[in-house]
Order: sequence, then C-alpha cells, then structure tokens
Amino acid sequence: MLPMIKVDSIGAGGGTIARVDPVSNRLVVGPDSASAAPGPVCYDTGGTEPTVCDADLLLGFLNPDYFWGGKMKLNKAKAEKSDTGKDC
Repeated sequence: MLPMIKVDSIGAGGGTIARVDPVSNRLVVGPDSASAAPGPVCYDTGGTEPTVCDADLLLGFLNPDYFWGGKMKLNKAKAEKSDTGKDC
C-alpha cells in the first residue's frame, strides 16, 4: 500500500502550431506541428502557420539575433505577419 497520485502531463515544443478554435473561440495549441522542416514561420524556411516558437519570439522570450547560440537569426517581421486568417 503505497500512496500514489495520477499525473497527466502535456508538452508543447516550439514547432507546435497554435490557432483559435472557430467554435469555442479559444486558443488551441497542438497537436499539429510545423516539424523541423519547414519549421516555425520565424525560421524563414517555408513555414506558414504560427507556432509556439513564433509566439515566444513576439513576446520577447527569444532573441532574434542570438538563436541557437547565434548560429541562426529569427525573422520577427515574418512571424508578425504569420496570421493566415484561420490561425491566431
């Protein structure tokens, strides 16, 4: 007889796509992913749907000039324009 608790956890990586649900009008994150290729819009490698990484950049949590140890620059302007009309 050991004491136990049930834990349900959910994780979202930087490539997880975020959108506004048209029915509930609530923000939904995942389960869809931009994956590594094309990746988030801010990677400037062909991604078109806003992701957690794009939101982190716009909120100031990521430095666009020093991402991945300075090996990659993020395109903040492109992330700002990533609203496709159906996503957030």
